[in-house]
Amino acid sequence: MYRRLFLFYFCIVFFLMACSDNTEPSTIAEEATENEQGDEQKEIEESPNDQDNKKMAADHIAEDPVGDVISPNITISGKMTLKEDIIEVDAESNLPEGVQVRVKSFLNPYGGNVVSEILENETIEVGQSGVIKGSIPFDSALYESNLNDPVRLQLTYSHSRISSMHERADEINSIYGEDGKNFEGPFVVEEYKAGRDKPTFIIQADAIGPIRVGEEFILEEKIVGDPPDDYGEPDVWVEAEIVDTDHRYVYVKGSTNLMDGLILHGNIHSDADSNHGQNIYTYKAEVQKDGTFMMPIEYKSLTDEGFIEIYSMASLTHRRSRVILDAYGEEFEHLKGDIVEKRYEGKAEQMIKLTIPLNPEYEDAPDNMDVTKDGDEMKLIMPDDILFEFGESDIRNEGKSSIQAVAKWLEDKEYTGMIKIYGHTDNVGDDNINQPLSEERAENVFRTLKSFVNDPSLYQFEVKGFGEYEPISTNETDEGRQRNRRVEILLSGDMDTD
Repeated sequence: MYRRLFLFYFCIVFFLMACSDNTEPSTIAEEATENEQGDEQKEIEESPNDQDNKKMAADHIAEDPVGDVISPNITISGKMTLKEDIIEVDAESNLPEGVQVRVKSFLNPYGGNVVSEILENETIEVGQSGVIKGSIPFDSALYESNLNDPVRLQLTYSHSRISSMHERADEINSIYGEDGKNFEGPFVVEEYKAGRDKPTFIIQADAIGPIRVGEEFILEEKIVGDPPDDYGEPDVWVEAEIVDTDHRYVYVKGSTNLMDGLILHGNIHSDADSNHGQNIYTYKAEVQKDGTFMMPIEYKSLTDEGFIEIYSMASLTHRRSRVILDAYGEEFEHLKGDIVEKRYEGKAEQMIKLTIPLNPEYEDAPDNMDVTKDGDEMKLIMPDDILFEFGESDIRNEGKSSIQAVAKWLEDKEYTGMIKIYGHTDNVGDDNINQPLSEERAENVFRTLKSFVNDPSLYQFEVKGFGEYEPISTNETDEGRQRNRRVEILLSGDMDTD
């Protein structure tokens, strides 16, 4: 019996040893292969020609038409969307996976304030195949305080911020160059401030639109032409004209041989005797690489004597101030030409200045109201302090006189067609007060105007109240709120303009 048990245990031990011998060669072979690969990798990493190897690898990736290619010619397309309390980013690029892009939003993107205020500034990591998808916060209170105000949404990539821990850092550094000097394409922006010994280059895609929930901002390539032949010469010139007007902005488009990155300022003056422009602060535009610029300037009213003044001065704020001041002089003293004049009498400092007449189609309007245009539509803006007592809808005597003047003006102009009368308030108070107040004010202006015209059948009327939801200025200031409290009369029919 004991002998049988011994034989049984012996067989089991022998069987287990046999199984162990059969699997061990495979495991040893796998470990040997891994060790050999590790040794080969170590030899590459410790090679005395390490830098050459890295450059060859980077060149190979840059030229390889297949796979995850890193190119200095940066492409970006997509959109950013304003949501209730976020900015949603949905874009594509050829940036490497894992790098960080920065998303910013700016209030006052055209100027008209001391500075263009940064609202948000957050990063998003680039995903596979260059996809940029994510969101950053957005202050929902702006939908009330700054509804319809323009905002700039911007996506940037700065090569100086790449982490040394990125698995492809060496390749990226080799291809993009120090401070992005090898960047190519329409999204490249050069910054070369005075006091710096070399320029930096960033990738920048942006779009401007109104502050509204659901508003989409398209990120796309901007077409840039060639600069003029005399680009950068000290004998400077600027050609500019008004190319469009809406009920808030006059749009000035221009071309010049001034340098890329130079900042131009602009404002609207009601007449030659006005000491200040219609805006407290100037509006701004940067000269682009091809010498073009576009400057929207907010205006309160078009007048027959009005004009736009555009100017520039020596300043450290120019985006390429180091290059600009080296060429034009620290006080623009090297400049010459018809648009160059002394900034101060008896001083060496010079400035660039030109004026553009407004030349509105409608050269007159009733007193005590502002006039704006959008295409063929003309708008008469009647401030509420002339028409009503604060918080009331009954029309004051002074208001009745102003409305009577509108009726006479319409008949003198032989106007026929649609008359839209819209009431508006600021955002002070509840909507259940502001909305009916705007409707009642519009209705009372309609009734009063209709009573003053000789033949109401010549017109079709549309009367609405919009409450606080169609502001033309910020509700953050007393002046802005006062502008938002108004009644508008919109005209789009036939009119004698002689």
